[in-house]
Amino acid sequence: MRNTLTTATLLAIAASTAIVGAQEIQPDPAPYRTIALEGDASGVIAFDARDQEQVLYSTIVGAEGATWLRAGFGETQLGRATLRITSLRDGHQQRLDRVTIAQWQHQSAVFNGDAVFVELVAPAGVAGRASVEIVSLMAGEPDAPGETICDVVDDRQLSTDPRVGRYWPARCTVWLIDDCGRCLITAGHCAPNSGSVVEFNAPISTPSGTPVAAAPEDQYPIDFTSVQSVNGGVGNDYCYFGVFPNSNTGLHPADAQGATFSLASSLPTPGETIRITGHGITSSPVDPTYYRAQKTHSGPERGSSGTTVRYRTDTTSGNSGSPVIQEATGLALGVHTHAGCTNGGGANQGTAIVHSGFQAALANPRGVCACPDCPADLTGEGDINTNDFFQFLAYYDAQDSRADFEPGGGINTNDFFAYLAAYQAGC
Repeated sequence: MRNTLTTATLLAIAASTAIVGAQEIQPDPAPYRTIALEGDASGVIAFDARDQEQVLYSTIVGAEGATWLRAGFGETQLGRATLRITSLRDGHQQRLDRVTIAQWQHQSAVFNGDAVFVELVAPAGVAGRASVEIVSLMAGEPDAPGETICDVVDDRQLSTDPRVGRYWPARCTVWLIDDCGRCLITAGHCAPNSGSVVEFNAPISTPSGTPVAAAPEDQYPIDFTSVQSVNGGVGNDYCYFGVFPNSNTGLHPADAQGATFSLASSLPTPGETIRITGHGITSSPVDPTYYRAQKTHSGPERGSSGTTVRYRTDTTSGNSGSPVIQEATGLALGVHTHAGCTNGGGANQGTAIVHSGFQAALANPRGVCACPDCPADLTGEGDINTNDFFQFLAYYDAQDSRADFEPGGGINTNDFFAYLAAYQAGC
């Protein structure tokens, strides 16, 4: 939590300053309860080589009335075996092996519904020993509404920008950038913590307004060694971090989504159009299916200065972390962090990309965001040879983001010549 002030104290402060909401941050943690489990363990199971895969152990775990679930694993030894977790509501599946279960911090993806089927599976053709222990469940509960809109009407519309996602349980917005690690940005007060999962392509909510988790193929575990964040209030609130590849597809989100944001190098000009795209909440009379689904709106810039960008663009709780987009160029000017719009004036606010600390973080990436020592080594062989050149050509032909050696959104001849320069420079 950001602080321990009581509601009464906060209201008193708001009343004394007459600017209720002007400095309001916009995270929106997903409500959930944690349930300890006992007895859901396989014990160590020895298995022989078979012609086809074999299920060594299976169980159903759940929490009545939960809107979503995440399973937590204790003493689990997979060896050559895998875990297969299936939602009983929609059939979505996730597979975890001994590498990816560690990347997921011994937790599953987020599954819709109140029960999942967990299987310990031995692959065909190998013998070994394996075990699984399920020790906890995170069980989602219904959300509470709340919002801050510029003027009376919520003008946001559903959108499908592939660069913009959200993460659980903080329910903030995240977005992909075109740095060398193709990492992500969100608000500093939304900085990932244990249990956080990034997801893209989130569906609309149910007709009653219950959020629906993305498919496991669109969820990614966070590399906590990569996180750099500051939660210092308006104009000083940002987070830069990376994620591991998806455990089902092996893809990085930038590859799966096929697009990233390029970053601006200056503040917006007065009055120009600013777009905010993110996963904020909604309330009546807005269609309940819009709740936490991706939405977008544009409005005028209003008095940006220093390290703060300001705009009269609709946002609500859950929009924290959204990209502040320059409509004319598509560049990301900053990250949305704080409310401030009212029916009669004010402006929503974010931290500008030009913030010196933000720039320092971007220039010194950590963990999976760190730039490779030898960027032209596309095959990972440790040196540069014709295999790397042909790999680049394959990426280039497929318009894969890994061919984007001259960041700017899109693969073109500039990237070809940039790769040639890196190739000739050697390791």
